[in-house]
Amino acid sequence: MNLEQSLKNILANKIEELKQTVNMIDPKEFESLLKAILHARAVQIVAVGNTIPVAIDGAFKLNELGIPTTAGTIWETQLSYTHTLGQKDVLIAISNSGESNKVVEAVEIANKNGATTIGITNNPHSAIGDQVTYHITTASREKLFLDEFCFSRVSATTVMGIIFLFLTVMIPDSHKRMATCEEMFAVDKR
Repeated sequence: MNLEQSLKNILANKIEELKQTVNMIDPKEFESLLKAILHARAVQIVAVGNTIPVAIDGAFKLNELGIPTTAGTIWETQLSYTHTLGQKDVLIAISNSGESNKVVEAVEIANKNGATTIGITNNPHSAIGDQVTYHITTASREKLFLDEFCFSRVSATTVMGIIFLFLTVMIPDSHKRMATCEEMFAVDKR
């Protein structure tokens, strides 16, 4: 197979992966989790390893909308923040397998404190999927190309992007908030 055909196959599979992810989202559950995020006192997005950039990007986007959100790169900091969550808060746990011990621990703490928990994983029957209030299952087709499974952040990033877009529509002054943030950041871009 030549390089051009390989690229076409990879792109076609990524497109199919995203279609499958979107098709697996339950609309009623999705609406409920959006409302939980929208009305949260605080949101924490937890992840480990190569999913941390998805969590940080998600936190940035939600903060632009005026939803107080945190994510971090240091696990101890993430876990200590999880202990502060309560009934008016939301924890979003991102994990490919849904079995990451550290992320499972954060979900358990948040649940114990009465926070709403949301899981984004490739496995609906994982430890995270079984424990969260709301679960979004993402698709991954990378096993078709790699001998060993390697989690793609594309599906999880897409889910966070979809959450952001829906919240943008739900928040009346969201464009004004985002414009204010962009103006603030523009001085650093000169």
